Amino acid sequence: MPTITELRSEIIDLIEATFQTDPDPPVPPAESTFEPLFTGSLPRHKGHDGNYAGVRPESQVPVSGQMLDQRTTLTVQFYMKYEKTKPIDPDLVLSPEPVEDAVERFLEAVRETIGQNTSGRRWYYQYAGTVYPPDPIGQRTRAEITLVADGNNPALVETVP
Repeated sequence: MPTITELRSEIIDLIEATFQTDPDPPVPPAESTFEPLFTGSLPRHKGHDGNYAGVRPESQVPVSGQMLDQRTTLTVQFYMKYEKTKPIDPDLVLSPEPVEDAVERFLEAVRETIGQNTSGRRWYYQYAGTVYPPDPIGQRTRAEITLVADGNNPALVETVP
């Protein structure tokens, strides 16, 4: 199985290919790109000045009862722009549609990519769920997607008598 760094890089490349392309007609930058793309956990305050994406590792463990297999879990974060106001406007309502659309585009890209350009050491990605945590002003402009990759356990060493 690829290392967790290789899997994280693969997901980052997928995000860039999905959201950083130049579609025809061009989509406004606020709706199509994530700048910058973090290779770790996004700070909770991000989003007041634009859209952000992050990919962070969660775990890499052998599958219980089947030590030939290894399960790697990654979290993909999409933090969309929110309106930073002082004081917080209690009547402000932001649509969750932009982040919902980003999640759907990303999951579609994951479904299309499964099995392509793989090393053979990773078998498949599995979508484990999405949570929509509130942004600092209480709106649902963020998503955190959990992906699980299953593959061979590289910690096993074959010995020959």
